[in-house]
Amino acid sequence: MRRWRSTHTAAGPSTAGSRRRKTPRRPRETLDIEFIGREIEVKLNGKTIVKDVVAGITGGALSPWEGEPGPLMLQGDHGKVRFRNIEVKSR
Repeated sequence: MRRWRSTHTAAGPSTAGSRRRKTPRRPRETLDIEFIGREIEVKLNGKTIVKDVVAGITGGALSPWEGEPGPLMLQGDHGKVRFRNIEVKSR
């Protein structure tokens, strides 16, 4: 039989041996990206932060036929990034 000891601290209930976050969680953010042809609009939490026309083919292009459907590439190699609820809509 195992016994579990729980404690109650000023910060709230906790379980002995539980992992605690060293930093508080940041709120989740939503990012809406609309990329049609060379026109791009990026909204962060509903506020437009980029609305521009791309001058040429992007560095991640796999083929020179930019008007045709292609792969969606997500890059998160600059720190901890988690993607969730990704929706792709065609027009």
